[in-house]
Amino acid sequence: MLRQRVFGILGGYEDCNDHDTLRDDPAFKLLADRLPDAAALASQPTLSRFENQVTPAMLQKLIDFHIATGIERLQEHHGGQLPAEITLDLDATDDATHGQQQLTLFHGYYGQFQYFPLIISEPVTKHVFVAWLRHGTAHASLGADDDLLRVVAALRKERPDIAIHIRADAGFGLPRIIDACEQNNLTYTLGFSTNARLKRLTEGLMQQAVEGYAATQQKQRLFDCFDYQCDSWDKPRKVIAKAECHVAGTNLRFVVTNRPGTASAADGQREYDHYIQRGESEHRMDELKNGLKMDRLSCHRFMANFFRLLLHVAAMNLLNAQR
Repeated sequence: MLRQRVFGILGGYEDCNDHDTLRDDPAFKLLADRLPDAAALASQPTLSRFENQVTPAMLQKLIDFHIATGIERLQEHHGGQLPAEITLDLDATDDATHGQQQLTLFHGYYGQFQYFPLIISEPVTKHVFVAWLRHGTAHASLGADDDLLRVVAALRKERPDIAIHIRADAGFGLPRIIDACEQNNLTYTLGFSTNARLKRLTEGLMQQAVEGYAATQQKQRLFDCFDYQCDSWDKPRKVIAKAECHVAGTNLRFVVTNRPGTASAADGQREYDHYIQRGESEHRMDELKNGLKMDRLSCHRFMANFFRLLLHVAAMNLLNAQR
């Protein structure tokens, strides 16, 4: 039944209803380790019972499986062993719901009833290490520190000296995530929300960008790097500012980082350019949601939908491994 569901998702048959026809398909019988003339595979009601019998322990084992196979992919990609340094990208994605699913709630920002799963992926192998289903109004960072440290522990079990860098947008640039990184010897570059004080500190930089664009009609992209401490921090940290001016207007962005060797504007540009490469990992959400129909979480029970999410991740990781 697990093979039926995973290969069904890969083949574009993401609904259990599809298997009322596929259960007699010779190719799907072979995929499920049966001969073409053997008995039919599981029907939609049987598959639904299978998904609804899942327990928290089963979900944990499947998440650990995704982490373990992610480590295997990294080792295969790097000649049999983990590399000296890797990057992990954290992101949350909205998953609209359209029924009476447990813990589907209305999110004001997205304007819809939804789930709000967390995704942790690795950009080189494109492997999704963790996908954690959460209720519809969860904060983007809810549980991210625990999920991240679960992956870190598994990586360091294989290679204790591995250097791990964390990237995430401003939804994760919070003291809890920063503290978890620093306490566990992780480097990070996290988006940081704009505030009035940061705007005052970068007024000159933005003015310079505006004047440069007015004089040249060419896009201006300027950087600064400085120590900054907000009220919720116990110490100053390095903040990188990007001031941009182009035909569509101005754009001011900030990230906070503890990467060593970040002191000058040139260092800031280098680190910011590395940070925005996390956009590549955002494709994982696009591929999961639009390519492999991750949003078909239509069971009533929350844990059954969590299991469905992990099945879609298994399909995606298998696809990436074959790529």
